[in-house]
Amino acid sequence: MNIIKKIKAFYQRHKITMSSVSPEDAVVIAQNHQGRLTAGQLARNSSLNYLQASLKLHCLSQKGYFRTAFTDAGEVYLLRQGKGSLNHFSKKHLHLTDAEVLSAAIEHNGELTLTRLCVATGSNIDIARKKLEELHLKGVFELEVTNNGVIVYVLNETDWREDSSTKKIG
Repeated sequence: MNIIKKIKAFYQRHKITMSSVSPEDAVVIAQNHQGRLTAGQLARNSSLNYLQASLKLHCLSQKGYFRTAFTDAGEVYLLRQGKGSLNHFSKKHLHLTDAEVLSAAIEHNGELTLTRLCVATGSNIDIARKKLEELHLKGVFELEVTNNGVIVYVLNETDWREDSSTKKIG
């Protein structure tokens, strides 16, 4: 039974590491390398090891972000014109501001899930997850878990509510 726990833990770590590099991240790295990317370059410019980078590039190639070319040096992934350009991604897909996240939280009574944030802002799920985790680490949100295992980010401050009573200072 101990081996099953180890396998599950390894898979969880692998899944977290693989999700740490979004398609947008890979596109930016490729653009910094003249539209060409190898597994080694992706590994050097991200948290992925060589094998994970190779797998990530293969998956992104299957999704249409890259096309594969074979050279004397090995396999190279080339950006495709449509999905492989940053013009394909809107600014919201690449970046969320604190204000956008807080606004979405207020619209949902101070409670956000990853899905709610993506729908409210039109952002990419990886970007939304990173932003929620960042704001949680800064103390803006507390975490709660539903009976179904869904993580809910609860706004710490209550002064955003219209009905909250405030006292005048001075």
